Amino acid sequence: MTQSHFLASSLRHCVMVRHRAGNRNPSKEAYLMNIEARPRKGETRETCTAWRLTWTTSARTLERETLRGTYTDARKRWGIRRGQILQQGASYTAPSKGTLGEWLNEWLQLREDDGLSPSTLSGYRLICRLYFDSIKPVSLKNLTPALLASWRTDLIEAHGTTRTSERAVIVLKTALKEAERRERIGASPARFLRPPRPPRPEIQILTPQQVETLVLGAMLLGDKWGRLFSLLTFTGLRLGEALALKRGDIEKTTVGLTYHLSEASALKLGDIGGTEEGHAFRLNIRRSRAHGADNRVIEKETKTQAGRRLVYIAGNGATLLAFQLDNIPDDPNAYVFATAEGKPLSHRNTLRAWRRFIDATNKQITRTRDAKARALPALTLHALRHTYASLLIDRGVDPYTLCQLLGHTDPAFTLRVYGHLYDLKRKEAGKIIADASAIVMGLRPI
Repeated sequence: MTQSHFLASSLRHCVMVRHRAGNRNPSKEAYLMNIEARPRKGETRETCTAWRLTWTTSARTLERETLRGTYTDARKRWGIRRGQILQQGASYTAPSKGTLGEWLNEWLQLREDDGLSPSTLSGYRLICRLYFDSIKPVSLKNLTPALLASWRTDLIEAHGTTRTSERAVIVLKTALKEAERRERIGASPARFLRPPRPPRPEIQILTPQQVETLVLGAMLLGDKWGRLFSLLTFTGLRLGEALALKRGDIEKTTVGLTYHLSEASALKLGDIGGTEEGHAFRLNIRRSRAHGADNRVIEKETKTQAGRRLVYIAGNGATLLAFQLDNIPDDPNAYVFATAEGKPLSHRNTLRAWRRFIDATNKQITRTRDAKARALPALTLHALRHTYASLLIDRGVDPYTLCQLLGHTDPAFTLRVYGHLYDLKRKEAGKIIADASAIVMGLRPI
């Protein structure tokens, strides 16, 4: 048995002491007390003569007291110290005797009762089932930062620095934080555990020429799939939001000389290969379709308030949407993109159709000029959402407006995802300022 395992197994006694209501001195609040053996080389548990009492205060600082003697002496000192803490106005709560596996099952049930999204809950269950086997049998009171750090190392060795490893660590930290909040443990032993940060993949987008090819393919093929992919490109909707779209969520709108910035952005984007005259629609995004438990697709309200938004579409994108509206029943509850029976399209069939659409469209342009530059690459369907954002950034839309159009909660998240595109615009702004200063100084004619 290694020394680290010996120390982990020696945490025999834990008490959680919670600050009483009315005690105004936070320094008197203690959460966790342990008796740790401090063996020297060659000593066993029976012959160990050094012991350390540790407890965590409300400020998350670790207090220590080391003493020499037998285990019985350490127990006596532990009782004295506990009595002093209780006299200072704290109350004693017995530690949880359950294992981590039992707590994870209870935590998942609590999240389900709180109304957590079925798709998110399904992902949590999958992570808890696959990645915590080595620490599930461990009692909550015996979980230590060293033990969890060892588990994290093994996780990274098995799965690498990937999103899977990152999510597993985040789920464990969240579950133990809830255990601390519900007073099942003291300070969470995972509070110092850092999730691995995998390298973020570079965002892939379509060029303006490739967007024109997509529109051309949608018009030539003339089916619902091309119109759906056109809608995703010109509105930036998530796939689940587009599949949940109903006829009653769409209304015609007219745009005059003065119009909202989001309408102006939609017109500029929708005008690639077209004009500003013609159809214009306002989409009320309220619902989304997503995979839930047992891989079933469910329809639900958007996850956040920011997801419920108005999106405008005009130009070629609106023309293709008008063709699609002409081919569905005149019923507010009719899905815009549906099967022959009127049921909403599935995610899996849509992804398959996207691959077929790329192949069919590229065949249509094989003999055109610049066919290689105009051909659609084998990108994911979500790249159409990134394309929408990149084209708006290229046309000068500010981060806050882009955040609203994409349905993000925080503009900071939008900048984290698309900040490199704004960096390019800043370089262009620097060139503009340089040209302006040259004109002012008389170095260049106006």
